[in-house]
Amino acid sequence: MTDSQTRIPAARRWPQIYAFSRGAVLLFATLTGIAMLIYPGGTLRNPSTRGYLFFQNFLSDLGTTVTWGGHRNAYGSSLFVLSVVFIVLAVVPCFRSFIKLYSSPASRKWTRAATVTAVCAAIGFIGVALTPTDRFFGIHFRGVLVAFEGTLLTALFFSFATARNARFPRRVAAAWFVMTLLLAMYIVVLTWGPPPQTDHGLVVQVTAQKITVAGVLVIVAYQTYEAERVVVSDQ
Repeated sequence: MTDSQTRIPAARRWPQIYAFSRGAVLLFATLTGIAMLIYPGGTLRNPSTRGYLFFQNFLSDLGTTVTWGGHRNAYGSSLFVLSVVFIVLAVVPCFRSFIKLYSSPASRKWTRAATVTAVCAAIGFIGVALTPTDRFFGIHFRGVLVAFEGTLLTALFFSFATARNARFPRRVAAAWFVMTLLLAMYIVVLTWGPPPQTDHGLVVQVTAQKITVAGVLVIVAYQTYEAERVVVSDQ
């Protein structure tokens, strides 16, 4: 049996994987939104605030077992961990299908590189979910860097791979490259931007994080539609 023959049955399942991934994005947004609504309060700069302040609280604040204000956050942290772990587990098979779909003689080295960086990103995000900042700040921050840097490299490699695969229009590579730039800008802000220990720096850091996460989720969801179009046309 040839490689192409063995790949066909698996490829037939990919549209379901893509639909599941899009559903995971919506579930992540829903669970995160609920966690925001029940967040007791407290920011890095002002522990006395009440509720979740969209431009002053990091997403990671939702995962704290005890908030900056000293409040218990058991339900909110559970929702945050569940949302992150679930979306990672949903996106892993999605990216695995991308790697196979994007692979061609001209792009194989890029998809192989993406395999390594995608695994690193997944490990990083799981680490972020399982290490609340109020208990494991150092490990959590390193997990954030691994997760976002791994995702950046994966998007960059996917951009190169799809640019060298004739089945994909240029907009697919362009979208991956936009995602790369978005992640690169966030890592620059995270590493060298104004520190969150100041009021201005906190707003900049939190806003950059929210824009980046939203942008990445939208682009990944868009790429599932493009991949599904190619899979359906191949069948």
